[in-house]
Amino acid sequence: MSFDVFLARFVDGDPAEVNRGAVRNVLESVAHGPADEFGFYVIEFPDGTQVDFSASGLDRSEDFTTCAFHIGGSGIGDHLVKFIFDVAKAGGMVILVPMDELVVMLTAPEQGNHLPADVLENKPELVPCGSELELAAVLSRGYEGWSKYRDFVVGDAGHADGQA
Repeated sequence: MSFDVFLARFVDGDPAEVNRGAVRNVLESVAHGPADEFGFYVIEFPDGTQVDFSASGLDRSEDFTTCAFHIGGSGIGDHLVKFIFDVAKAGGMVILVPMDELVVMLTAPEQGNHLPADVLENKPELVPCGSELELAAVLSRGYEGWSKYRDFVVGDAGHADGQA
């Protein structure tokens, strides 16, 4: 069970290719092992936080229009927030944060004009995201809600040892 944050790039309402080289450069700035056969990278940051970064199209011939961060019980630290923000900016992607209602964080103002109709039909909260601090505020709120839900589902003892 994890708190999942998604990044996607859209042009005229359709998924659009992300600049692989720019995202690869951000990935190379952090310590990580090789991707598994499904395109998952396990990344551990100096502050002890960890994330499974799903980017299956990054090093393959398939489309690369989206990626995801699967955040477990280690929490959300400054290094992880910076990494998510840097990947989003490098790829020209919006940040989709599932909370009670979907929050769509725009890393550039014009992105709001390119969102697909099916995303907009649910009237998500559109939030400008010009800094790591703005991203951290939303992610913290979402992670806190997810943590309460996780604790309810698995019980407090289920994560006392860091298991989620």
